[in-house]
Amino acid sequence: MTSIAGYATALLEIARAEDAVTRVETEMFAVAEAIEGSADLRQSLSDPAIPADRKLAVLNEVFAGHTSELTGSLVRLLVERDMAGSIPQIAQSLAEQGAASRDHALAEVRSAIPLEEETVARLTQELSRITGRTLEVRTVVDPDILGGVVASVGDTVIDGSVLKRLSNLRQTIKT
Repeated sequence: MTSIAGYATALLEIARAEDAVTRVETEMFAVAEAIEGSADLRQSLSDPAIPADRKLAVLNEVFAGHTSELTGSLVRLLVERDMAGSIPQIAQSLAEQGAASRDHALAEVRSAIPLEEETVARLTQELSRITGRTLEVRTVVDPDILGGVVASVGDTVIDGSVLKRLSNLRQTIKT
């Protein structure tokens, strides 16, 4: 079986051939975020008992009109190859490989609410300063962190979330 990174490399090459790398990366990220955000969708796509044609129908219903024909075709290919459950990991690898091909690193910033462009720009600048790398930032809304942000660049995680602060406070109170 081909690895997740191998699928991501193949998708990146197809997107390059179609001169649509940024669009495919962005749309695959959105598809992955939708899958990760919905337990029902995730279960439907990863259930081996559900035939590929039914999975394709579900994807079409959810994403019709929200992705380009190219991204839709790439997602259908993954479903047909029984890789639907790995779409989030493949999208992540695709984004990392795409950023690396532009001599950038990928940063993921999670926040409880959507961030304004200005805030993302400031975070990008500060994270670039801290890491010493040129970054491409992907934002994810994650209500579980309550407030603040959690930023990750490769193996480096900077946790400024309210959830982390509450956890630290609990530890301080226990000791």
